[in-house]
Amino acid sequence: GVIIPGARAALARSKNLRIGVIGTNATIKSQAYNREILARNDQAQIFVRPCPLLVPLVEEGWTSHSVTLSVIHEYLEPMLRRNIDTLVLGCTHYPLLKKLIRSVAGKNVTLVDSAETCARYVLERLGHLKLLRGPRKNEGKIYPCVTDDTERFEELAAKFLKGNLEPAVRV
Repeated sequence: GVIIPGARAALARSKNLRIGVIGTNATIKSQAYNREILARNDQAQIFVRPCPLLVPLVEEGWTSHSVTLSVIHEYLEPMLRRNIDTLVLGCTHYPLLKKLIRSVAGKNVTLVDSAETCARYVLERLGHLKLLRGPRKNEGKIYPCVTDDTERFEELAAKFLKGNLEPAVRV
């Protein structure tokens, strides 16, 4: 999961242990980040905020739109008033908004990209288990399976994913 690496990174980077977490309604309601952070340091103070409008804005391609910036301001201002020094981007869509989130949060708030920390964790674990493959001669391919509109996915994937992308298959 993405929770444990994200929680670890937030604690490692926070200086004042005042950590903000933004995510989907389901992620915030699950309290998964709260549990993982507090299990590692019970002195941490966690401020959470569901941000349900951000996913559709990303999926609309509005990653630098003024409306998206206004929504981010609305969501982050209460956390910033709580003096957080670290903000966990608890949804895989949110890193696509890093530039706008950074502009609102300011340079004194460390952003923790949960997808990035998860990828680093997987790389570390595979290396530890000696399961990493050496340099490849051929670039791999991405075979996307989606539960929604394949055309819309392919439009967005062309913007955000790099590499050989096969046509999406609806499952």
